[in-house]
Amino acid sequence: MRSPHAYATIGAIDALAASSMPGANMNITANNFPELARYPFEFYYPLLADGVVRHVGEGAAVVAAQTREQALDAIATINLSLFGSR
Repeated sequence: MRSPHAYATIGAIDALAASSMPGANMNITANNFPELARYPFEFYYPLLADGVVRHVGEGAAVVAAQTREQALDAIATINLSLFGSR
């Protein structure tokens, strides 16, 4: 799941329904990553949005499923609450 906003605070990511979708094996948010899991740029950029989204299209959640269609169906059930969007 990607952010539709250029900048916003993440209120909550409800991915519970995605876990029970047929074929969905795992869903991942920033809460599932170790704190130091970052892209090694000049500064360490998070793999998934953690507290804020910083640009349109920034990843907020990932679903691993048996097929692409099952993953897309599971992603559609994820509720991403964003506040203060720009």
